[in-house]
Amino acid sequence: MPVTTRIVRIGKSRGIRVPRALLDVADLPEEVVLEVEAGRLVVTAARTTRAGWAEAAQRMHAAGDDRLLDQPPTNAFDEEEWERSLKTVAMAFRIQVVPARSSGRRLKGAR
Repeated sequence: MPVTTRIVRIGKSRGIRVPRALLDVADLPEEVVLEVEAGRLVVTAARTTRAGWAEAAQRMHAAGDDRLLDQPPTNAFDEEEWERSLKTVAMAFRIQVVPARSSGRRLKGAR
């Protein structure tokens, strides 16, 4: 579907008006990348940050390849000091510590 158009002045720059029919067929997003090749400009959709990550994570999960590679390290703080620190903070802010449904603890509203 070739279309002939003109390069026009837009302020101090120059630009090309792209007919809506071409944009509809190309299905380009608001942000595009312009590349220069011999005698032509190539317009492609700009990739968004982390594009495709959700699909890749779903494929990894389906293949059973989404587990942690290393076990989280434990130390004295994790085993003993955490509970003591949590109780100190709870007392300071007058909040009640209640067991969570899963492992660990969570804080319940202020009193």
